[in-house]
Amino acid sequence: MFPSEQQGCSQLTEVMASSRGISDYERLAILTREMHEAAVREDWDGLVAIERRRSELVEHMKSDDAVCALDDVSRRRKDEIIAGVLEADKEIRRRIEDWLGQARQNIQSNRQSQRLLKAYGA
Repeated sequence: MFPSEQQGCSQLTEVMASSRGISDYERLAILTREMHEAAVREDWDGLVAIERRRSELVEHMKSDDAVCALDDVSRRRKDEIIAGVLEADKEIRRRIEDWLGQARQNIQSNRQSQRLLKAYGA
């Protein structure tokens, strides 16, 4: 194979790797959006299931990210996606913390009711 042909194959491989890398980030954004929607619905089991899928994708992406060179346009898109994911994660975390706070209050209220019942009888 002539050097120019090798270079063409190399460039094609880079374009394919770049495209695959961005498509993984697009999938990450979709899964994050689904997690946010689950948090809004307070579907905590659904949220956990989606988060597991997202974690698997992230693990896969870690190995690919090291070998996928992105062009400037793809790198900017990647940065936009990551910023959106981080923003959505912040909102998901806020909703989870709100729910956990409510759950703690309910548990404390139930404990107090049980102590009162035990102290004064039913």
